[in-house]
Amino acid sequence: MNIYIKPKKVKKILLKNFYYNYLIIENNFMISQEIQEKIIKHYNKKKYNTIIQLQVTSKIDFKKIYYEYQQKQLFIKKKILFVTVQHIINTNIINSINILLNYGNNNIILVFILPDLQCRYMYLLNGLNNTKIIIISCNNISKIKNKIWIIKQTKKMNLHLKNPIIKILSYYYENNLFMLFKILQILKIINPKKITTQYIKNIIEDSVYFTFKQLLYSLLLKKKIQYIRILNFFQKNNYNILSLLRYIQKKIILLIELKNKYKKNTTHNIQKKNKFILENINQKKIYKIIHYLQKIEQNIKKYDNDLIWIYFKMLITII
Repeated sequence: MNIYIKPKKVKKILLKNFYYNYLIIENNFMISQEIQEKIIKHYNKKKYNTIIQLQVTSKIDFKKIYYEYQQKQLFIKKKILFVTVQHIINTNIINSINILLNYGNNNIILVFILPDLQCRYMYLLNGLNNTKIIIISCNNISKIKNKIWIIKQTKKMNLHLKNPIIKILSYYYENNLFMLFKILQILKIINPKKITTQYIKNIIEDSVYFTFKQLLYSLLLKKKIQYIRILNFFQKNNYNILSLLRYIQKKIILLIELKNKYKKNTTHNIQKKNKFILENINQKKIYKIIHYLQKIEQNIKKYDNDLIWIYFKMLITII
C-alpha cells in the first residue's frame, strides 16, 4: 500500500525521516503551495538550494527529468526538482515516475505535482514503487479548519481581524482558499478602522466567485444553503445554463462509474469527501438526478431562464 499522508503531517514526516521523493495531489492549490514551501524550507537547511520547475505534457518532457537525474558528479549542486504533470494521469506516466524512483539520485529531491487528480484515476497510483515515495493529498478543508487557516494567515500577515469578520470570510469562501487569500491581501492594505462586517460583505459581493465543481459538491453533500447561494451567483452573473447542465450530467455519469468500480472496502485511496458521496448516495438517487436533469434539458427551449434556474434550485430536494 502507498504511503498517504495528510497536509498537517508533512512537517512531522520531514523531521522524522529523509525522503527523496514526494507526490502532491493538488486538489487545493493553496494547500499545495504551503506544502511546497515547507519542503523547500526543510531541504534548504540540508543544502538543497537550487529549485528547478518542470512541466510534463508528454513522454518527451520526461527526458528533461532523466537528464537532471543522470548528473551524479561530485560537485553537482543539490537541488529540489518540482515536476507538474499537466495532463490526465495514465499508466505511461506511472511507469515513467517508477523509472525515476528506481534510478535515484541523492543530489535531487523530486516532487511530483498532479493538479486536481480525478478520483477515478486514483487507483493508478497503486502502481507506484511505494517504498520510495510519499503521497500527499491536498483535499478541501472543513469550515472549522477554514477558520483556523484564516487565523494562521492573518498572523503571518500581521492582520488583525475580529471573530465576526473571520466567520463571514470562512462562510463565503468555503473550499476556495485561493480567493480567500486574495481577499486577505486586499484587507492588508486597508485602514484597519474601515474593516467592518458591512465593509467585508461589500468587498465579497464584488469579488465572490464560485465554480461548477463547488456547486456539484454542495448538491451531492446536501448542503442546501450553499447550493442555493451558488446558483443565485450563477443566475445573477448570467452563467450559461446549458453548460452547467452538461457539466453536472457528465460528472454524475462518472459517479455511476465510480460506484460500480469501487466497493466500500476499496475506497481508501479516494478523497474523504468523494468517499462519503460514494457510500451515502445510492444508485436510485443518482438516477433520479439524471432523469430530473433530462427534464430540465427538455424545458430549456420552452421556458425563460428564470424558471429554469428555479428548476435547478429544486434539484437538491430530491437528494
